[in-house]
Amino acid sequence: MRVAVGCPVRNRAWILPDYIEHVRAAFFLAGLEPYWVFNIGSGPNGMDDGTRHIVTDLYKEGQGVWTESTEPDIPKERAWNYERYEQMAAYRNQLLSLVRYSKADYFLSLDSDILIHPSALVCLLDTIQNSRPQSAESYGAVGGKAYLSERSADITTFGEIHASGSGSGIRRRDSDGVFQTQILMAIKLMSPAAYNIDYRAHALGEDIGWSLACAKAGVVLGWDGRVCSKHIMKQYNDRGESLIELVDQRVGW
Repeated sequence: MRVAVGCPVRNRAWILPDYIEHVRAAFFLAGLEPYWVFNIGSGPNGMDDGTRHIVTDLYKEGQGVWTESTEPDIPKERAWNYERYEQMAAYRNQLLSLVRYSKADYFLSLDSDILIHPSALVCLLDTIQNSRPQSAESYGAVGGKAYLSERSADITTFGEIHASGSGSGIRRRDSDGVFQTQILMAIKLMSPAAYNIDYRAHALGEDIGWSLACAKAGVVLGWDGRVCSKHIMKQYNDRGESLIELVDQRVGW
């Protein structure tokens, strides 16, 4: 079985070695070898912090493919707005073209600032292969658990769209369960039915655009919260401590 893994990546030299080792550990427990897929971004002047070297070194020992893209200058404090979501949808679609070319059995879309739990891939494969949602024969994609906030335990990687007086938003919560959902973010194990769906820009993010496109195409999404991966939003906290090394009490490591 071939499972591709990767994401768009730029200026991630501070975390990529740890990201790679966590992926290798998760694949080892699943009895698999990673098939690496990356879209390597660089600024308009070609500047890179060493990310390209780290990524391309992977292909000396393992299998995979990569592509490269030139991105506009990004402020240090990134502004997540519709234009940025349009850019990210384009970068993710470039990546999906590599996955489709590989004809992988599954694609683990894993954002570059997440250290995957060693048992996460085993859990995701179990759910996508053996669980049956109420509305379909099988899940087309299954998301893994991580926290998308520095402190809150309620902002996780799945959600439901809800309407309010001011428009629409995403209702999120914490859970250790396995169930069907509308929205997946950050960690997604995709079957071919799911990775053949393009990302689309959306006011709430390109993951939401992709999730809604899956629903329109009849691809059912599930979520598996049995283990939690570690989302590291920045290299250091306000006290100068490495957030890679610091234990996240919500995660346990």
